[in-house]
Amino acid sequence: MRILILILLLAIFWTVSTTDTLATAANLRCSPSTGTYNVGNSFTVEYVLDTRNFATYGADVVATYDPSIIEVVGTTSTPVTSGTGWGQPTTNTIDNSLGKIELAYGSAHPTFTGSATIGQVTFRAKTAGQAQFNYTFFQQDDDTTPGVAKVWGKKDGINMSNILTDVNNCIFIVEGAGVTPTVAPGLPTATLAPILPSPSLIPTLPIGNVTEIPRAGSVANTYTFLLLGGIFFTLGLIQFRGSFF
Repeated sequence: MRILILILLLAIFWTVSTTDTLATAANLRCSPSTGTYNVGNSFTVEYVLDTRNFATYGADVVATYDPSIIEVVGTTSTPVTSGTGWGQPTTNTIDNSLGKIELAYGSAHPTFTGSATIGQVTFRAKTAGQAQFNYTFFQQDDDTTPGVAKVWGKKDGINMSNILTDVNNCIFIVEGAGVTPTVAPGLPTATLAPILPSPSLIPTLPIGNVTEIPRAGSVANTYTFLLLGGIFFTLGLIQFRGSFF
């Protein structure tokens, strides 16, 4: 029985210790987390801090993006302090050639607990492809690595340290814009030849049944000419015989 009780106590102790170890504190994410844009479009990305009920005194945003796909409009981020009540940042730079963003508030601001946007940046889509927006983050509560994102708080209730335990990165899709073909100036515009109608059959009149050959002249006139011819022939014959005898 004692052995069973000991095993149970060890299991409870191990579970509690593991829960404390895996507890998460502050988080950084971006909004929107994804999106699809055409070449030439502009869009704004916000840096969002979620303290997860931990008290914070400032934050340092360090992020990278793909400058071959998207570029920042301007040279700095836009600080947003209305949600946190913090003062202005001490560092605010953007390198469009390297694709690097820094927005550092430091750790000397009034206590903030909750979720709020602490800055934003406007991008312009350059070329088609997929562009990632990544916070520079390697491990939780990283106080030793220089040039990483940080959220300042007091884990032990006394000393100021980095309490950033995780981040959510983003990805944006850029599609090529449609191209409208244009005619070079000075060149004649080709026109299509008109389409002629299909030839139609020549209509033919119906031919009726032939019953007789049409008459060429009067029958009476024919008989008159024959009679006169006979008279002239007879007179000629009589005259010929009288002169011969």
